[in-house]
Amino acid sequence: MTQQQLADRSGFHVVSVSNWENDVKPPKLNTLERLADALGVNVSELMNGESREDRVLKLYEMDEYGILRPVVGGDVELWGRITMLTEEDKVELSALISKKLRQWEAEDEK
Repeated sequence: MTQQQLADRSGFHVVSVSNWENDVKPPKLNTLERLADALGVNVSELMNGESREDRVLKLYEMDEYGILRPVVGGDVELWGRITMLTEEDKVELSALISKKLRQWEAEDEK
């Protein structure tokens, strides 16, 4: 996308867009919101250059709880929701999953 196209889409002057892109003058927060909207991303994605899905996939790959990856499989949306839990909730969820797995193992041994 050209600076002119972004200016047209966002309603800003092309000189302003050029100033932001070339670090001449930083955009204000409300400007970032309008730019993000014009680009179809959120402000975080605009600032970090990384989509929410990319961040969730990185967390998925790290899988600090190990046990959650097989549970969610490739469901990135579910994984994203899990990563938004508090640490206490994650520990509790991990304990519940471990308990259920032990129950299944005990049933298989019968």
